[in-house]
Amino acid sequence: MIFDPAEYTSHKGTTEDITYRKATEEETARLRRLENLRSKITGSVSLIIIGFSVALLIYFSTSKEFSDIFMYAAGLFVILAVLNSIRAFVSTRKSNSYEIAEGIMVGYMEVNNRPYMSVWCEKDEVYIPKLRYLSTFHREQGMPLLIVRGDRGEGKKPNYFVVTAANDPVI
Repeated sequence: MIFDPAEYTSHKGTTEDITYRKATEEETARLRRLENLRSKITGSVSLIIIGFSVALLIYFSTSKEFSDIFMYAAGLFVILAVLNSIRAFVSTRKSNSYEIAEGIMVGYMEVNNRPYMSVWCEKDEVYIPKLRYLSTFHREQGMPLLIVRGDRGEGKKPNYFVVTAANDPVI
């Protein structure tokens, strides 16, 4: 079966247009492991980038072969790496509880090396053009998905993402 996103554009909606159900304990444990894995990977990569930037700064500041512009550029990289890691840590706040809706994959795209999916929620007849995909499974059209709304606490924006309905071997 071939899915064409153009067929669904007349039903285009947002994540607020979908009715969710409370996640079971098994689903909650799976989603919590997924968010923990994501935060560990993000934290590790951020620390590696900061370490590399600091090493460049030290190298350029102690070396007599390079002009001062290299030292200033390396200092700028350190500042940008720290700011990027702060943004990454803030965006990986864990959810307190989860609500789930079911859908199928209609399309797939990558933006800044981050995977996003277009999802059709048949129950509510809503097409969502872009949701962050967090599973590690190979993507194929028609794949059953879970649309997840993670509650981060009172007054904080919910975390919306998509995972495969099948159990993911990594998490």
